[in-house]
Amino acid sequence: MITRALSRGGTVVIPAFAIERTDVVLHELVALRSDGTLPRHVPVYVDSPMALAALNIYRDALHARSPEIRPDILARGEEAISPDPFLASRTVQESIGINNTEGAAIIVSSAGLATGGRVLRHLHRIQPDPRSAVVIVGSAAEGTRARGRGPDHRLAARRSAAAHHVPGPRRGERRRNPARPDRPRAGVDGRRAQNGRSRLVR
Repeated sequence: MITRALSRGGTVVIPAFAIERTDVVLHELVALRSDGTLPRHVPVYVDSPMALAALNIYRDALHARSPEIRPDILARGEEAISPDPFLASRTVQESIGINNTEGAAIIVSSAGLATGGRVLRHLHRIQPDPRSAVVIVGSAAEGTRARGRGPDHRLAARRSAAAHHVPGPRRGERRRNPARPDRPRAGVDGRRAQNGRSRLVR
């Protein structure tokens, strides 16, 4: 779904929790960048001050060679969580400025359940765009936008093609684990974190 949206020149929005989710999503995007699935020219934005602060803690741990970090992550260093071009959005002005971006892009933003935060701005912008997609990578609680039953039920996977502004599942897409919608997922490929922890640590 990500590759389809990007090939259409759309934006992929990934609502993600700031702690122990954004870092895992970025690690997965690095893998997709490495194997050519995620084109090199497509920028990845992280629009969450808290997530960026958490990433700085991971970077400090990498520089300190912390024994809590997995050896393979230590070997790659910051590259493991930096799918360059990787663009950090810290201020409100920078967050708003993302909306002026033209062409394919990935935006990782909080809150993970899409109940508030900067991600709402991006969801509002891409909702009418048939080229774009929303990817849900974590557990989706009842009554939340991520589950599709929150205040903005138009994000529901079951919404009509008219609400999607598209004729079927290939456009205006929204993805979560269809078999186990309540089961936590660790990354964009659906692999869960071991023992519920971030895949970057032992």
